[in-house]
Order: sequence, then structure tokens, then C-alpha cells
Amino acid sequence: MKIFLTIIGIILCSKIYGQDGLNVTKYDPSKPDSSYIICEMPGQIMAQFPGGYDSLQLYIEENLNWDQGQIIVSGTVYIQFDVLRNGKLKNVEIVRGMGEVCPTCDKAALELINKMPKWTPAIDDGKMIKSKVIIPIKFDGLQ
Repeated sequence: MKIFLTIIGIILCSKIYGQDGLNVTKYDPSKPDSSYIICEMPGQIMAQFPGGYDSLQLYIEENLNWDQGQIIVSGTVYIQFDVLRNGKLKNVEIVRGMGEVCPTCDKAALELINKMPKWTPAIDDGKMIKSKVIIPIKFDGLQ
């Protein structure tokens, strides 16, 4: 799973910036499947959810709504989006979903990201820039 995300990050970053100075980082590598990936160049400040990583985790826990029923579901939906220079999110899409296993999980993850507040945009050489982010949304419980 980690290799898959790293490969996706490298491909996405290389399309945005080319291969010179490419650096793909996990925001919080000590928490598997709970961090997000950002394309980063030297001298660049990464885009960030308002309040940082802990606030992002709290936002997900408090705002993730999905239909719960009798079937136990466990898995992760990976959502990719652009953080624009003004902090708005655009081009929100599923990179890897749960598909037929839990279509309501895919839908809930998309709705969660689409309702997010503006982010603090990435900064490169003192200028706000557009950046790409991938966030895993973990589901563990009853569907």
C-alpha cells in the first residue's frame, strides 16, 4: 500500500514539476494510512489543512458520515485534489476507492473532501502556488 502511494505521488509530482528537485513526502510517516502525500520542491512550504495535521484528523473523525448497517467494512479510500492559490479545493477525485465492497464509503469520502474548508496554499519562493494532495480516508466498522 505504501509503495503504491509513493509511486502515485512520484508520478503526480513529476507531471507537475518535472524530475529536477523532486521530493515526495508523507506528511506524518509515523501514522500509517493516516497521513497525506504532497508534492514538494526545495524552498517550498506544503499546502496545509487549517490548523495542521491534527486538525485534519479531527475534521475527518467529526465529519465523516456514511450509512452504517449490518455488514462489517474495513478499508481505505484515497482522494486526490488540487489546493489552489486561494486555498480552495478543486478537481476532487478518487484515486483508489473501495468500489463494490463499499460504494457508500467512496461517496462519503468524496462528500467529506468537497465540504472541507479552504486550506493554506503551498508557497514556493514566497508566492502561493497550486499543489496536489492525496488523502487516505479510513473506514473501519459497520456498513
